[in-house]
Amino acid sequence: MTAHRLALSSLFATLVACSTTPAHGSITQDPPPAATPLAPGPLAGFARMFPGEWIVTFASGTSMFRTWQRGPSQHSLRIVTNGVGAGGDPWRALEVVYWHPERRRVCLLGFSCYARGVEEGEIRFGDETVQFDVDLHQVKARRTLRTVWTFQGPDTYHATLLEQQPGPLADYTMLTEWDVHRRQAPVPPRSLTVDGVNEPSLLLAPLRPLLGSWESRVDAANTNAKPLQSTFEWMPLADVIHARVLGTGQGEHEDVPLLDVFLHHHTGRGTLRCFAISNRGSVHEGDVRVLDGGSLQIELQGHDGAQALAHTVQLDFEAAGAMHCRIWGEGKERRLQLDRRLTKRTGS
Repeated sequence: MTAHRLALSSLFATLVACSTTPAHGSITQDPPPAATPLAPGPLAGFARMFPGEWIVTFASGTSMFRTWQRGPSQHSLRIVTNGVGAGGDPWRALEVVYWHPERRRVCLLGFSCYARGVEEGEIRFGDETVQFDVDLHQVKARRTLRTVWTFQGPDTYHATLLEQQPGPLADYTMLTEWDVHRRQAPVPPRSLTVDGVNEPSLLLAPLRPLLGSWESRVDAANTNAKPLQSTFEWMPLADVIHARVLGTGQGEHEDVPLLDVFLHHHTGRGTLRCFAISNRGSVHEGDVRVLDGGSLQIELQGHDGAQALAHTVQLDFEAAGAMHCRIWGEGKERRLQLDRRLTKRTGS
């Protein structure tokens, strides 16, 4: 199988594999971090964030908790924020930090419940600091923010939030600051469910049919396909859908993480978006279009560090619990790469 086709197969797996039934508002947890330490590489500066959870407590007495989770490889990490904001309202956020193979930078993509915030930015490491420079897209506003973490020991850091002001000097003004401390993470993990918030917003309505568990069938056209598993989970308030894809490893019951995918409505662009990162470190992102009848068409541009990868995925929901997936490679000529049908598992 060619490298290009392998990349397409990986992306296809992100969207159409199967798994156990997810609970809405749960983000799948990884094995205990201590068992799989971060290897040297672009994200090694975040090794100190494992294990445990990080807590900030506000003057009002409310707290937020941040838990770090591994992506499908050493190329990405997820950050789940759960708790109650200073004003007393439930707070949920999901972020992915990753190495971008074309930009050669550690980048961030984040989703926040406040004003439907979508963060896009870059991360820089110092000896005892981490600096996040992001463009924050919110309802009725686009802001440029900088957050600086200064570590004061293995279990504490001081965070400072600044905002770039308009004008010729474009100076940064401090908005707030807080201290963050590590403590042991609870078992089982904290629930992300929110009372009265039970389904994605109307902006994500076209994506609702994806939620649940799908079973892909190996047929005559895909005799080399291996069994795959994935789960499509929705985070309340942050209003983002996350999918983790698992493949079969060397052992009979060994599951190997292949991809993470994030589906969301981009507040700044006003479009549905897809972002995926594979265990090989390739990054794929693009718009999701809703066709007549509710089918989804995803136009993706990808990068693996060696070449640009362009492809189109189309998902047709043919009947209750049935989906037809096709994927085309967009090179010198448009060519159908994969064609498979899937069935939603009972109870999804």
